[in-house]
Amino acid sequence: MSDKAEKWCLLIRSVPFQQLDKIVPALVRQYPGMKLAVLTHSHGREMAASYREVDEVLIYPEVGSFDQAKVPEAVRSRQWDMVVTPVANVSGSGFYNVLRFGLAIPARQHAQVNLPGHFSQLTAAGLAWTGLRNGAFALVAALAAALLWLPWWLLFSLLSLVTPRKRENPGPG
Repeated sequence: MSDKAEKWCLLIRSVPFQQLDKIVPALVRQYPGMKLAVLTHSHGREMAASYREVDEVLIYPEVGSFDQAKVPEAVRSRQWDMVVTPVANVSGSGFYNVLRFGLAIPARQHAQVNLPGHFSQLTAAGLAWTGLRNGAFALVAALAAALLWLPWWLLFSLLSLVTPRKRENPGPG
């Protein structure tokens, strides 16, 4: 980032490259004129560098999932104009660690892009709300399942009390 007029976007590779095949061109259309850097694990370096739209590839040195406490210094030390976190579904559910990681990187703007290629602003408050909402849905689903299961459990328990049991025939003896 030598030229102050250059605008930089960091794309966190949290999805398969097949999805990036669609996201990278959409990102360039959505934010024309921005330089594009991709943050990936070391095994994705070569593939990330193969995109003609990618100006720089940065390596996440840790093994395993992206962790907001382990943002690499090469990423943290720069001021990004945009950080984009791809998710593999419509809601972003299941990608909370990567979304939190993206929010931990200093940037003027944060966004997520889902599988169909829709960009949406990413904020800490929005991520917290989504987590609370998804947790509430899970709780309601668990309660509903328990309520639907309870009558059947009672019915079968009562039936087991009134159903005559087959006596074992000890045989002649």
